Amino acid sequence: QRPRRTRRPPGAGHGGWRHARIAGAPCVAVIAVKSPTDRIMHTIFSNYRTLGGVLLAAACVLFQPAGATAAPSAPAGKSLSSLLAGGPLPRLSEDAQASVVLLEEGPRDTHPFIHLPVGFYKTSQGNLVERYPWEPPAGYIGTPNPTMVQARVLGGGSSVNAMVYLRGQPADYDSWAEGGAPGWAYKDVLPFFKKCESNDRFGNDAHGTDGPLGVCDQRFTHPLTKLWLQACQQAGLAYNADFNSGVQDGCGLYQINARNGLRSSTSVAYLKPARRRPNLTVRTNCRVLRILVENGRATGVEYLEKNRRHVLRADREVIVSAGAINTPKLLMLSGIGPATHLYDKGVKVIHDLPGVGQN
Repeated sequence: QRPRRTRRPPGAGHGGWRHARIAGAPCVAVIAVKSPTDRIMHTIFSNYRTLGGVLLAAACVLFQPAGATAAPSAPAGKSLSSLLAGGPLPRLSEDAQASVVLLEEGPRDTHPFIHLPVGFYKTSQGNLVERYPWEPPAGYIGTPNPTMVQARVLGGGSSVNAMVYLRGQPADYDSWAEGGAPGWAYKDVLPFFKKCESNDRFGNDAHGTDGPLGVCDQRFTHPLTKLWLQACQQAGLAYNADFNSGVQDGCGLYQINARNGLRSSTSVAYLKPARRRPNLTVRTNCRVLRILVENGRATGVEYLEKNRRHVLRADREVIVSAGAINTPKLLMLSGIGPATHLYDKGVKVIHDLPGVGQN
């Protein structure tokens, strides 16, 4: 039976309509999902994850063993043992003696469009993302005024992107190790990819089946997509059944981060189970302004919540993982970065680290 709409008094808002009401039923919200178009994704966005799917593009996470005391230098703030900005929160909160606080700049991931694959078209364009203008290189012929996108919601990019599950080229990881980053070769990181993954089709040397992060085949393949793949093979491209096998050349269908028809974000896969723990607190709509540094050591953060500044202290460590854009931005606002650039911007230099923001 179709919902009956009731006209609101003039000026009542919401376009002059009340909530839809089903005859004989309380006021409800009805969401209609049309299949199979809800499972077709045409645009690929970057899928931001740390190794093992931990964690989010969160603004800041704070970690404190039970019984930690306030730092004498900050009587107005709360003292924590460790402070993390988007760090491996669920693993830390497994320690019953720890107290963990997560600060997220954006809102909670409660909107239904976040979790329905079809909602990607909404979440990637709305207020769950921030767009940063960037200067195009010489010869750029794309759209005018190009922007780079970064999510601001629990789950970070994994809550708003196209869910395409691609790890990247093994040669890239190997080049990092060869360039002076030991432990980042593909053979070193592969065990962590496997540990995080719960794949519904593959279970071999390249894939795991027992991890928290859902990975599956697309539920619907458009007939034109099948024809396109046939044309690619006829043109000489090899069919690739698994782009995460270690070889990415060829044509094929990618897998996505989903489980049972719903998005499998890092928030769903990692944070949601951990939130049942009494030693974890999640605060949203909190923007970290800077990292506090004393005597050459990071000791906490200053953050903004409801237009009020607050301070949280850490006794053990500070880990920053606020996304590819906001991580270097936060470091530089805290005085950590290229000294000349910080001087030019009027930021007090705490530590001259030329590589910050240069990648």
